[in-house]
Amino acid sequence: MSGWKTAIARRPLLTGLLTALGIAAAGGVAYEAGLFGPSRPRSPYDDLLALLPDRAHAVELGKAVLADNPGLDASAVAATLHVRIAGRSLSDMLAADIAEHAVAEVHGWVLPQTLAQLCALAAKNR
Repeated sequence: MSGWKTAIARRPLLTGLLTALGIAAAGGVAYEAGLFGPSRPRSPYDDLLALLPDRAHAVELGKAVLADNPGLDASAVAATLHVRIAGRSLSDMLAADIAEHAVAEVHGWVLPQTLAQLCALAAKNR
């Protein structure tokens, strides 16, 4: 067995591995840039809507919130949310809403007020 040599050379193997790594990196950049995701129009509230983990479901919930509050002023809600959230994480804000009993009832569901407002913004800006 001492004379047995592998059939794979180093240079072609390294070239193949680097090529695969480059393709994966380019795919990751394209995905993060939104080239493969659902395209949605830009909104002045994208900084707030980025807090939502699933925007499609938030839009559906937001439609229910808007049905109960048809005259909701998106810019006023966004201004309030900017002040209330102010660099906090969404989970911290939702926990604070629950602790302060700042909740909204939407079609039988009791939601933290911040979540209801974010969902309403998502529905208004879909």
